[in-house]
Amino acid sequence: MSELKDLQYYLQFLSKAPNLILIKKISIHPNISDHIYLLAIIKDLYSRFGLSIEDWNTISFQIDLQKNENYARMILLASYFLSDSSFDLGIELSKVKKLIFDLEPISEIVQVKDFLFDMERKEEFVRICFYSLDLILKNETKEKFLDRFKSIDSIERKFMFEESKKARERARLLREEMARKEAEEAASKMDRE
Repeated sequence: MSELKDLQYYLQFLSKAPNLILIKKISIHPNISDHIYLLAIIKDLYSRFGLSIEDWNTISFQIDLQKNENYARMILLASYFLSDSSFDLGIELSKVKKLIFDLEPISEIVQVKDFLFDMERKEEFVRICFYSLDLILKNETKEKFLDRFKSIDSIERKFMFEESKKARERARLLREEMARKEAEEAASKMDRE
């Protein structure tokens, strides 16, 4: 049974990710030469974590590569990431599936290349994987792990940005309403005089 490693180990492991994750064409159809067949990658990944060969035909995966190629590339990156031997510790298939689906919303915000070349985004990817798999990095407590994850989570940042934007808009509307009321009161006062 393997042992999980610390954050630095996984950051270095991601640094060694093959370039084909970024440059190779991806297909959702088999037998297209010079393409990575995404469903085969998913089936291989699921098999590593408990899917029997007999159940391969039960796995289907729908993705519009025109609209969300970035998501497909994140699946490739997750497959590479989980190929590390430290994950040979009996992770449930349902958690691996959860990770694959958890990557979709983040793929709408962050480009996969950022998970490879930007240090904070790379850390975010590691933490997304660990969070989805319900694992904690070596030398971290659950509280420390979650605190750091929340501080770099792009989805949380987007939510906070949108909430801040809404609050600024509400404040602007309130200022305008107050100015309008002041103007009405001033006009009313002028009429009375």
